[in-house]
Amino acid sequence: MINFSNIILEKMAIHKVGNKSKAEKNFFSEVLYRPSASIEDKLLKYFLNPFKKVDETYQFNAPQNDTNPMYNLFKSFIATKENFLELSQRISRHLYDQSKHQNIKPGEVFVVHFSELLYGDEMVEAIGVFKCERKNEFMQINVVDSELLLNFQQGFSVEKMDKGVLLLNVEQEDGFRVLSVDNNYYDTSYWLLDFLDVVHVKDDFYHTTSYLEMVDNFTKEVLAPKMDKAEQIQFMNDSVDYFAKHETFNFDEFATEIAPQPEVVAELRDYKNDFALQDVEAFSIAPAAINNAKKKIKNNIKLDTGVSIKMNFTNPEESKDLVERGFDEDKGLYFYKIYFNEEME
Repeated sequence: MINFSNIILEKMAIHKVGNKSKAEKNFFSEVLYRPSASIEDKLLKYFLNPFKKVDETYQFNAPQNDTNPMYNLFKSFIATKENFLELSQRISRHLYDQSKHQNIKPGEVFVVHFSELLYGDEMVEAIGVFKCERKNEFMQINVVDSELLLNFQQGFSVEKMDKGVLLLNVEQEDGFRVLSVDNNYYDTSYWLLDFLDVVHVKDDFYHTTSYLEMVDNFTKEVLAPKMDKAEQIQFMNDSVDYFAKHETFNFDEFATEIAPQPEVVAELRDYKNDFALQDVEAFSIAPAAINNAKKKIKNNIKLDTGVSIKMNFTNPEESKDLVERGFDEDKGLYFYKIYFNEEME
């Protein structure tokens, strides 16, 4: 979907932004930074590599009434291409104004103008904003006369970005397209909501993610009182298995396949409407969203006796009859009976 192989770094500015709630000072450069060829190559990898794994797409909120500062700044620059340095300073000041949470760290901010970025089948230009927050200590060794001397310094790692965003000049009337990276989750509203003011683009990835989250909530809130833990896990595994085996989603087919009982199908339909999915009945399934959902599903049954059972179903259809739950009258305790072929290391 996104390709950086022909991308050009047109202009770049570096500023420093503090924490407004602590009255920390800013530093706004008065000139653009012009990197050497070797430094530019390293910077491009640092800026862009994290976005190769980004699947969620955003758009600016409320672009039609011009109340979104970042949308207005980006729109104005795209239209005029005037004074990139001033644009970078205004973006940095806006970021500072949103730095009100006490845990927000100060950091260096790179504002970059890119061209020749391939998004889908369209070559577009973009503005990137990247903030470095976490400093690491590193050891530096130098040769001095006849000995090696070392000293310790602090700097930012180029291996992992703290925060970054790409504003893409595409779909302007719909709020452009925005890709974001945030590896410091000390305040979840600071970057996406306060600074950028963006919302999800309701594409196939969004719909796939929303349905899997809805089914997970449905299992916990509606089915949990009626099912034991193993049955709940089985239900979720059946749901994920449907998404994994189909290229397109159809609600009626999905509901009938994972919940053959008519009353459960009816409950699922009502619940999805409460989850604001009443108008989403069919879409193309996004495989990346399935992988993300698998990481969030809890497959452990924790028992009050200190025993934990991990239900790692690789084939849900074959696993339905491998776990049984019962009650031992003599001991007055519930039990799980598990069938298997052999013990694994």
